[in-house]
Amino acid sequence: LVEVIRSRRERWAAARREAGLARDREAARERVAIARDLHDVIGHSLSLINVQAGVALHLLDEQPDHARPALQTIKSVSHDALEEVRVVLDTLRDPGSATRSPAPTLLDVPALVEQTEQGPVAWTLAVTGSRGAVTSAVDTAAYRVVMEAMTNVRRHSSATRARIEIAYDEGGVGVRVTDNGRPEARRPDDPGAAIGLGLVGMRERVAALGGRLDAGPRPTGFTVEARFPRSTDQTTSEAP
Repeated sequence: LVEVIRSRRERWAAARREAGLARDREAARERVAIARDLHDVIGHSLSLINVQAGVALHLLDEQPDHARPALQTIKSVSHDALEEVRVVLDTLRDPGSATRSPAPTLLDVPALVEQTEQGPVAWTLAVTGSRGAVTSAVDTAAYRVVMEAMTNVRRHSSATRARIEIAYDEGGVGVRVTDNGRPEARRPDDPGAAIGLGLVGMRERVAALGGRLDAGPRPTGFTVEARFPRSTDQTTSEAP
């Protein structure tokens, strides 16, 4: 009887330890996911604000009317970034207390391109295939890859032109961002560089959903390309 009681206590203690380790692992995953979201949102917003502020300052004296759209973009982008950061911080302070706004999807990419109209990089967007049903996890991750790739173009290259391609097919969803910047200005393998951290986050997002990400220099620029499976165990979102 004593041996049975001892054995049961050991099993209960082991189960408690394993449950504690599982909670720690889940908390670590949540912290990484939050850090990745903050990196993407803040990096994108601040780089865009910096570009638009430069445009506004350039136009303010000679063409003040043309500076207004840049200032409006700064106001809109900073408001959205502050709201998203507030939600994340509220969630950290009191999990479950904050109500998240709908997660961004690939349908929001045109708005990203519109925000950059007055910047130094001329962006084009091409969408091919039938969207159909896309899991919400894939939709948001693909959007974040595009957003981070756009941020890296603005911050780490001398590009004057860039192109975003979104491709839907039966097997999955693909996104591709290319630019004509100087390849030597990009150091994706340098773990201390901001672009390196951005690529790490993109790879983590894509790998978590069973996809693949390729990024590197081309003879005439830089390419970031991600491929996601169309179907996962997550909920799906469809084009309106």
